[in-house]
Amino acid sequence: MLIEKTNITVVGLGYVGLPLFIELSKKFNVKGYDNDIKKIQKIKKNKIDFIKTKNILNRVISSDLNKCVSDIYIICLPTPTFKNKKPDLRIISNCLKKLKKIIKKNDLIIFESTYYPGTTEYLARKYISDKNFILKKDYAIAYSPERINPGDKINTLKRTTKLISSIDKKSLNKVKKIYSKICDNIHICKSIEIAEMSKLIENSQRDINIAYMNDIFKICNKYNLNFEDVFNAAKTKWNFLDFKPGLVGGHCIAVDSYYLSQFAKDINQNIDLIDAARNVNEKMIEVYYNILKKKLEISDKILLLGYSFKENVSDIRNSKNLLLVKKIKKKYLKTYSFDPHVENNTLEKFISDNQIKYKSFDKILVLVKHKYFKQKMNIIKKLLKRDGEFMKIIK
Repeated sequence: MLIEKTNITVVGLGYVGLPLFIELSKKFNVKGYDNDIKKIQKIKKNKIDFIKTKNILNRVISSDLNKCVSDIYIICLPTPTFKNKKPDLRIISNCLKKLKKIIKKNDLIIFESTYYPGTTEYLARKYISDKNFILKKDYAIAYSPERINPGDKINTLKRTTKLISSIDKKSLNKVKKIYSKICDNIHICKSIEIAEMSKLIENSQRDINIAYMNDIFKICNKYNLNFEDVFNAAKTKWNFLDFKPGLVGGHCIAVDSYYLSQFAKDINQNIDLIDAARNVNEKMIEVYYNILKKKLEISDKILLLGYSFKENVSDIRNSKNLLLVKKIKKKYLKTYSFDPHVENNTLEKFISDNQIKYKSFDKILVLVKHKYFKQKMNIIKKLLKRDGEFMKIIK
């Protein structure tokens, strides 16, 4: 069978799956599955905020996996944590139970979700394999960790090196041919476990570096040193790493370290630094909140701009910015918040709906540096009282 004639189903049409679905659609016969009916309706109406979908409306996109039978299934499902920060694989496990009912002989499952080494094969053997359907003999598995950076128009799927791995050479060759059609560079990992581990350390590394800068920020704040001045001086060194302090949220950096930590515990290996970094970053909400409390009065009318987990995206999963907003609103009752990406609304409509008058806020703070706020800064400035203050926290 010609690789272009291969039928592919992308399972999970979120920040990872939907861009992949769109790119694959340019080269292959592709179907899309997601159990969120409202999301599918938005996709079909081209109303997804982070990507245009009008060019794929002729494709099969369904919440019924039975309508998405293919030869290759690419799993792009989230792997969150429980409240106790333990890995939660229920979403992907439940999907594989459904997939078991339609998978055929010689099919290939490619996993893009993030988890610790050994999970790909574990999931396949537990939910797909049985005595009459044997891994490597009747079907194959592969792993190619996602490297999507939502909102990034430079480091796109095409330009980002794609890691691939598989359980055997035959399926690896097939995986390479597929991703080579949509990615400029391919890196072959010698095993699935190597690819799984490499994905975990990407975000855990960022977690550690941000935690370090968060600690430096706290030291500077305690000693009354301007952190920005300190940072700008330090980064004049050619090998200085340009990591900034801030609230670490979202579905990647703030989650992957817990998966790595759990894996280390499972193999009885202490990893003090990774756990310590995660602890530092989890506590930064209190640090920023305490800084703000010194600058706020109970009577202040406050405007907080942005509460998605990062700039230029609508994702509020594990958003520490949203938690900070809720914490401020709980004490300071005259607090308003607005995020154009999350609410899919305009600043003008937000002002109108809330009957906000110009020159009415005592304090305005941009929590998330959306490009939208920069474009609307002339309006934002008009909302501040004459003696009001633009508050600033290093982000």
